[in-house]
Amino acid sequence: MHAHFVDPSGMTLDALVHSAVASYENGQFTEISTTLSLYGVSHDSHTDVTDRQVTLSARMVFDEACKKLSLAEGLNCRDCRVSFLNHLLQHEAHICLRIMQALKTRNIHSSCESISFNNDSKNFELSFRFSSPTVTQHVAPFADCFFGPFDRMQEVCQREVGLSCAKSKKPVLATWHLASCVAIAAFDDHNRVGLLFHVDDDSNLLDSLRGLKDHLSSKTPYHFTYLLLGGSSDNTLRRRIDHTIKQVACEQFSFVKRDIAPTTAFSNEEFYKDSQWSKSVRLARSVALDCTKSDPLGELMSYEPHINPSSKLHLRSNTREEAEEVMARLGRKMKRLDVLG
Repeated sequence: MHAHFVDPSGMTLDALVHSAVASYENGQFTEISTTLSLYGVSHDSHTDVTDRQVTLSARMVFDEACKKLSLAEGLNCRDCRVSFLNHLLQHEAHICLRIMQALKTRNIHSSCESISFNNDSKNFELSFRFSSPTVTQHVAPFADCFFGPFDRMQEVCQREVGLSCAKSKKPVLATWHLASCVAIAAFDDHNRVGLLFHVDDDSNLLDSLRGLKDHLSSKTPYHFTYLLLGGSSDNTLRRRIDHTIKQVACEQFSFVKRDIAPTTAFSNEEFYKDSQWSKSVRLARSVALDCTKSDPLGELMSYEPHINPSSKLHLRSNTREEAEEVMARLGRKMKRLDVLG
């Protein structure tokens, strides 16, 4: 008997990540055109996409992992190979993001959409988005991804506000899937206090800001620098947010805008058409604010809740129905805009 395959240090993931990055960087891929299902408001549709497929020998990755783990006997053990395969596929989302992050450090924008195992060829097949006429399926630039530890994070869901500081046990504030919604990321450098709002058209931002001002000590002045992320290309919500902030601001509770976070502009119609985006667009439309950073607003990160085992995303049983409700509300807004136009 030998010690069966276990990987507490993540070396197996490293082996696949390193192999995939090297192959993609060296152009070792095949371009494949397919049709992708889109999930819209009133009906589902389709779009053409061109993906770059990287093929890796599962045996090669397995051998490399076993060498790092000093499991020489595991090379010919069927149970070890099955455990190895299951281990990788269970961490698909995490591996995709690790690959994208590694390529980003090499100034290569990518969007690793899926990892599958071809049982006939015994190969891993990794699909990278290359192009699509649908902009929400493009390859988008994104900030460095937050990989944890997730017990240091507070998630901020739609219409919620998060408040934290550098000394908190949870100094990281994060939110995701900013379609027509806008995130307000703010930080007071003197008090080392951070704020994150996830604002939609139905948010009562004025009352939220007034409540926040009352919550913070009236004896201590707070001077926040803020920026906006997300939203649609018409910028209506962004303008309303700026106006509301000016209404609430005073000498003891001030805000100065720092416009350093350009967001890829999508129209309401494009969100209406597709609510399930490429992985890079999902990252580009998310934010993680770490209050322990020297410059939290200048070092904003992206966030994917699928890799956070404690995410509120996993606790929602009707995610698809909720998404359709949000998209339907966006559709109603579009109709109002058409009438006004």
